[in-house]
This record gives sequence, structure tokens and C-alpha cells, in this order.
Amino acid sequence: MIRRAVASDAEAIAAVEGAGAFHPWTAASVQAQLALRTVRALVVEVEGHIHGHLISSVVVDEAEVLTVVVHPDARRRGFGRELLATATLTWRAEGVLRAFLEVRAGNAAARRLYEEAGWTESGRRADYYGVGEHAVIYSVRL
Repeated sequence: MIRRAVASDAEAIAAVEGAGAFHPWTAASVQAQLALRTVRALVVEVEGHIHGHLISSVVVDEAEVLTVVVHPDARRRGFGRELLATATLTWRAEGVLRAFLEVRAGNAAARRLYEEAGWTESGRRADYYGVGEHAVIYSVRL
């Protein structure tokens, strides 16, 4: 089930980050983001356990995906696709016209997910994730 994240989800979100993110967020950083009025956060929860999340920021008519992670043990079940689809519906309902994100150039699975969802490469950032770890910028019109 996809639902909005709440403050009490911060520890579980941070645990998923720690297990599956390249640069994981801490519980404190998740908590700080969840407190912002511009942030839209979703979690995928199965039998009381959070298996993934998508946190975005919405400002006027643009959304930026800040982090999206599915726990390694829960990958290849469509959770990332569901999170992205639900976020897109949420953004459209709020009048968002364009969304963007950065992803590691070497993260083929994530890049394939975004491309299959209609996102297109719109730029690159050299060494964004550290020396030799470039970012690909993706965007989509909603």
C-alpha cells in the first residue's frame, strides 16, 4: 500500500535509506524534511513494514524528487514504479507541470524505471555524487 509518510515513519525511512541508498539520509534529516510544507513524502508499506519511499519537494508548479529508495530485499516487485506513479498523480492534483530529479549515471535500474515512466534525460552533472560519480538529470512534463 502506498500512503503519505508521517513523522513517525522517519526511523523506518532512514533504515531503508541505510540499506539501499548511495548517500543515505539519517532519521534526523528525514524528520527535518517531513516537517517542511513543500515536501511530499510517500511510503510503500506491506504488513506494517516500510519497504520504500519517495520524498519530493513541490514549489509552485515544479516538483523535484529528493530521494527514492526501495529496500534491496523488496526490489523487483514494482514498488518503485508504484511510488513514482502515485507521486505523479499527487503532483498533477496540485497543479505541478514539470518534475525533475538527479540519478547516478551508473544506476541502470533506476534510469530504466524513469525512462519507462516517460522521463527524459535533460542534462548531466559531473562528479555530482563524488569524483567519477556523475549525475544524470531527468525531467518530465505532467
